Amino acid sequence: MNKAKTSLIERGVGKHPLLRPELIVINDQLTGFKKIKKKLEALEELPVFYDIECYWDEEEAGWYIDYIDLYIEADVSIQDHLSDAIYLSKLFQDVLVLDRVFNTSYESEESIRITSLINEALAVDLVDMEEEEMMLQVNFTSVPVIKPYVTGLLDFMYVLHGLIQENKSLKSLEAWLKNKNEK
Repeated sequence: MNKAKTSLIERGVGKHPLLRPELIVINDQLTGFKKIKKKLEALEELPVFYDIECYWDEEEAGWYIDYIDLYIEADVSIQDHLSDAIYLSKLFQDVLVLDRVFNTSYESEESIRITSLINEALAVDLVDMEEEEMMLQVNFTSVPVIKPYVTGLLDFMYVLHGLIQENKSLKSLEAWLKNKNEK
């Protein structure tokens, strides 16, 4: 937040919801967490970053969300699955963009950036907040307007993981997507 308390930038990082730890409860007491499934551990390599820029609107006496940047950056090579990754990214072209990034200093280094197009969903909205609640707390999946962008990013993250880490076929990934969308 700036010194005049008129603008705010909230930054953070998260994980795919499938990586949420499950509690181990014995006799109504927390004793630990269940281990993450082996096949999902690679999702740890795909952290979800967010930046939210807000400013204070004096007339409305509320915070205006000006910009949301939701993206994934990872040092993952998709070269071996390039045509399939491009095909999958086109299935999600309304909600995200997939970029390959090459480090010109090191020929073998490649990374990806998956950027949500969430700003296309933003309209003029004021966020009601008390003065002492300056840290913006948003549960993205509960906001109907931006939900397709968040779930699209997470779904693409999962199918890209399936393609690259688990060598799943396009047919099985498309079937998973179709099944998920029918629910």
